Amino acid sequence: MGKSVPLYFFVHMFHLFILEKLNLVGITTVSYPAVVSIPVMTIFIFTVSLPGAFVTDYIPFVRKIVMLHAN
Repeated sequence: MGKSVPLYFFVHMFHLFILEKLNLVGITTVSYPAVVSIPVMTIFIFTVSLPGAFVTDYIPFVRKIVMLHAN
């Protein structure tokens, strides 16, 4: 495949989306003790965001819209 968009850009976008959805269902860092909630949420969000970013990077239409270029 040609030039690929760096995955960290998509991971950043996905993690905001996931945080928003978790917040809507009432799961936040203050829902549980911080010692538990922050590491668990970090691991969960990363493990969901990275595969999502990897898949999205291979969808040309999405990559074109997100990066706003014609290639």
